[in-house]
Amino acid sequence: MNILGSDRAIDGQIIDLGNRQLEVVYTPGHTMGSTTFIDKKSGYGFSGDSFGTGLLLLSVNFSTFIASCEKMIDIMKTDNIKCLYPGHYNNDSVETLFKIEDMLTLSRNVMSGKIKASSNPDNTFGLKLLVEGNGYNIIFNDSALK
Repeated sequence: MNILGSDRAIDGQIIDLGNRQLEVVYTPGHTMGSTTFIDKKSGYGFSGDSFGTGLLLLSVNFSTFIASCEKMIDIMKTDNIKCLYPGHYNNDSVETLFKIEDMLTLSRNVMSGKIKASSNPDNTFGLKLLVEGNGYNIIFNDSALK
């Protein structure tokens, strides 16, 4: 059971923390259950592993990740969200609108064949392929291209 009193957060659900409200945004990226929590009043969110400098597409394909990027870009623009704090935050590694847009472009280019992946040298979690963006990478298997 999680803090919401159920086994799963619901897209659009509001978590009321008293002086702060977080909106649950379903953003499959790392896994199908990935979510982002948005604090609209403060202008930031917590993306966990949905987006990040070393994104691992463990059980999600690029089409699903592209939809998550598009959704988050719309939310960031509409609600003036300045940044997302990822689950593996290191110094200045916040996720910005520019970075999510760049992840979207890279993902679309991989899907279209415009960009080819290289071998993942350390075979992280059995993921064999790697593409690199502006200061980040996406690691995946062939199945993510379907």
